[in-house]
Amino acid sequence: MAAVWLCAIPNIAAAAVTHCAFTQECLIADDCYETNFSASLESQGKDTFTNADQSVEVAATMGRLVSDAETLPGLLAFHKDHPDKLPSLFVSLPGQAGHWMTIQEDGATFYTVHLAKAELAITYRGTCKMKAE
Repeated sequence: MAAVWLCAIPNIAAAAVTHCAFTQECLIADDCYETNFSASLESQGKDTFTNADQSVEVAATMGRLVSDAETLPGLLAFHKDHPDKLPSLFVSLPGQAGHWMTIQEDGATFYTVHLAKAELAITYRGTCKMKAE
C-alpha cells in the first residue's frame, strides 16, 4: 500500500505551497547550531473532518514535503483559525524516519526528524509562510 502512495503523491500538481526556512538545528540532548535548511509543503484541496459531537473540526489533505534533502509524501492538517491558510501540521507517511512539522499561527515552526534505529532526533527551528503567487 505504501508503494502506491509513494508513486502517486510526488505527481500532485500543487495548488498551495508553504515555504519554510530553518536557522537552527538541534540534536537530542545537545545544543543547537546555526543552519541554512529550507523546505516547502505542497498540497492540493482539503477535506474537512469533525468528531461525533461537532466540537473539533480539522481540514486535512495528502501532500508532500520537498526539502534540500528529499521529497516525502505525508498528511497535512489545517487549523480553521490559522491565518493565511498555513498548514498547522505535517506528518510523513511511514518510512525509515518519521518527519513531524508543527507550524504556529505566527509561522514559527518546529520540524523534527525521528530516526528510531539510530536513536536520534534532529529538530529544526524556523518559520513558514505561504509562497507568494
